Amino acid sequence: MTRSLVHKAFAYIIRYSADERCELLVLELKSVGYEYYRLPGGNLERDESPLQAAHRETLEESGIEELRFIRKIGTTRYFKPYIQSDVERTDYLFRADSDLPDEWEHIGTVGPESGVVFAFSWVSIDSIPRVDPELRTFLTRERIPELFSEGRLLGLKGGDVSVSPYREEWNVLFELEKENIEEAIGDYVEDIQHVGSTSIPGMCAKPKLDVAIAVEDFHEATICIEPLAGIGYEFRGENGIPRRHYFGKGDPRTHQIHMFEKTSTDWKDMILFRDCLRSNRSLAEDYSRLKRDLANRFPKDRPAYQAGKAGFIEEVIKKAVRR
Repeated sequence: MTRSLVHKAFAYIIRYSADERCELLVLELKSVGYEYYRLPGGNLERDESPLQAAHRETLEESGIEELRFIRKIGTTRYFKPYIQSDVERTDYLFRADSDLPDEWEHIGTVGPESGVVFAFSWVSIDSIPRVDPELRTFLTRERIPELFSEGRLLGLKGGDVSVSPYREEWNVLFELEKENIEEAIGDYVEDIQHVGSTSIPGMCAKPKLDVAIAVEDFHEATICIEPLAGIGYEFRGENGIPRRHYFGKGDPRTHQIHMFEKTSTDWKDMILFRDCLRSNRSLAEDYSRLKRDLANRFPKDRPAYQAGKAGFIEEVIKKAVRR
């Protein structure tokens, strides 16, 4: 006998406290005396996508209207004895788009949750054992490294120049982002690579991920604009580099995509420069020193910072090509 399948979606919403700790938004069903923390979420409605359901359920249960999408965390499937049904659950990571209080209550007004009191609060990683076991599947360092790390991992305000010490979590975050990008546009691209200083072990870097994407044809690659918007990327045109599609994500900026034709010099140089620094520790240390010096000299002048690096980058690429 085939069991029924229930589709669910949940929102994992994070914020950073005044002391830069990452916190998770949880809810308590005080009116029914449930012992565990829950998270906003529930069943998909007809013709509704999991992402749409996560937004709707969050609004109905918490009153939060705006959420900033970070990424899809994952999908899991399991049998739930309480309802005697299989469940397919998709979880998403968000950041609240505006400041929210430390605690608040919201009274449900829709369907079976009408009149239910949802009591919301922010908790640290220490409280994960109090989260409903059903919702702990992806509450791990591998899937949500932000919750398990000290301080912010990513985020740089527009116009600012600041370099941070290397974080091992940057590579983890790239792999998670790559999963989301592949799901969105994998059929249209030829390669997705982690580039920039966050891709080089030990390298200090501006705290934002550079993602290089190779496509076959520059003009046909515009098909990627809409699906990338669906996972939080804003299309910014060529943004100063001919035949590049540039996308930015996050406010402050956390990710940027550089999309080039795979046969282009820009693509080849970007990968070559990264590989040279990965394979030559002394060269990487020279570049780190240069970046720190430039960041100290030009903390609010990004064009001057970029210009200061240009000669070093060009020389590394030139020597590598001659070899």
